[in-house]
Amino acid sequence: MHVHIDADLHAMLAQIRERQQDVVRVGRRIGGGGSGGGGLTPSEVFLDPAVPSSISRSIDAPFSFLIEFTTGADVTTTQFVFTANDGTANNRFLVYVSGGNVRVQVRQGGANRADFVAGAVTGNTTHKVAIRTDTNNHGASLDGATVVTATGVVWAAGVLNDSYLFGANTVGEASFTGTIARVAEYETKALDDATLISLSS
Repeated sequence: MHVHIDADLHAMLAQIRERQQDVVRVGRRIGGGGSGGGGLTPSEVFLDPAVPSSISRSIDAPFSFLIEFTTGADVTTTQFVFTANDGTANNRFLVYVSGGNVRVQVRQGGANRADFVAGAVTGNTTHKVAIRTDTNNHGASLDGATVVTATGVVWAAGVLNDSYLFGANTVGEASFTGTIARVAEYETKALDDATLISLSS
């Protein structure tokens, strides 16, 4: 699959380069899953460039993400905005909407190690959330608010090596009813509070 970088993403990339951050993977503007949606799985980000048939790359902590999204009318039902996983629900990094909040979940070895509220969201509204993940150093800022923190272990290196999912879970359920405008990863960086706040403002 070829990811088309539209004008909004191009502008975002230029802005991030000015901040001298290393953005290594970028999502594209997509519609939410909605009823019966299946999400988008750009698994090629995990392929070894030298051996394209080999899934040998992985998302290893520390890392940080910036996600901009617009909610649908429903912000109560659990809806997956973005997840990175090992192909199962046992090990994953998840950003989701539930109960009127955007939440961040770190799941390792089949158990939730961190699952915390980044902030409240409203229907049909655009939000930005900046998140960092590292062992006992998780944090998130929603729309420029003070960083919410949590503790919890993460996965061993090489575990999260299957796919990114946008707008749904691994079996095409928990579909996000809004839209995702941008996703940027800052590889090997646990961004500090000030940077998270700046990115999400």
